[in-house]
Amino acid sequence: RKDALDEWSQAEVILRTQCVGAAWELSTIAFLSLDAMGWTGAWKELADRAPRELQRAKERGDRYTIAVLQAGGMCFAHLIADQPEKALLEAEHAIAEWGFRGFHAQHQNYMRHHALADLYRGNVEAAHHCIESNWPALRRSSMRRVAPTSR
Repeated sequence: RKDALDEWSQAEVILRTQCVGAAWELSTIAFLSLDAMGWTGAWKELADRAPRELQRAKERGDRYTIAVLQAGGMCFAHLIADQPEKALLEAEHAIAEWGFRGFHAQHQNYMRHHALADLYRGNVEAAHHCIESNWPALRRSSMRRVAPTSR
């Protein structure tokens, strides 16, 4: 986690200072960084950074990043604050606002974090239903075909 976050941080500096039109790349760095923080227990960092990243995306009118962050990092942030209902509402809002057909990163984030919020609330059945009801769309998408990489 630390190596990845360090490298993403360096890449972010380069993208912000030396590149034009790198919004998608910056969005990806933000999402991956928040995801890594969430899954590795860097919760204070995540709770501090997620709202800032979301505000940046809103200021530039970036629907893609807004939806990714609302369905991902912000859900984690709400769970960290012991607000599972707010996490669910954030995820629902993100997917409703996204509005694109198909199954995208926003939908995958929605599925994962909605189920995580359900598990946080102790509702295993709802978590299972969330995964199971979204699974056919995930299978039809290319989301499961992305090969992991390593050095």
